[in-house]
Amino acid sequence: MYASYTIKNLFGMIPDPLRPYWHGPKNSTIAQSIVDINKIYHSLFHMFGICEALFTLPIIDPEGEHEGIYSGRYSIYKGSGFVALGRNLVALDALLLYLTDPSIRTIADLNRAPIDLAGDELGLAIESDFFEDAKVKVANWLSPG
Repeated sequence: MYASYTIKNLFGMIPDPLRPYWHGPKNSTIAQSIVDINKIYHSLFHMFGICEALFTLPIIDPEGEHEGIYSGRYSIYKGSGFVALGRNLVALDALLLYLTDPSIRTIADLNRAPIDLAGDELGLAIESDFFEDAKVKVANWLSPG
C-alpha cells in the first residue's frame, strides 16, 4: 500500500478498459500517460484535488498485518481524520509527498515522476516557501504512529 495522490488518481479516468497498455513496457510511459489524462481533464473542467484519510490510513510497516503487492507489509491506522483539498493538483500532490514521513518516502516517491512532469507540462508553479510554511502548519499528520 502506498500513497496515491490526485494527479495519479486521474489515471483511472482513462476511458479504456485495458489501462495496462497506458503503463507502457515496464511502466515506461505511465508518468506521461498520467500527465496526458490530466491535460485533457484540466482543459475540460475546473479541477479540484482531494486526498482523504478520514477513517483509515495505510502506512508501510515491515511488521504490519497486511501484505501489499507493490509495497510489502503495511498497517492500517484508524481515525486519522485528515483531508487535503486544492485547486492546484501539482502543489497539492507535491505537498502531500513532502509531508509524507521519510521512512515511507521511497514508496511515496512512485508519485514523484508524474508530479514533476505535470508541474512542467501543466505550468502550475509552486511558491518557494510553500513547503516550509505547510510543514509548520500541519506538523506530522502523514507520519506513522
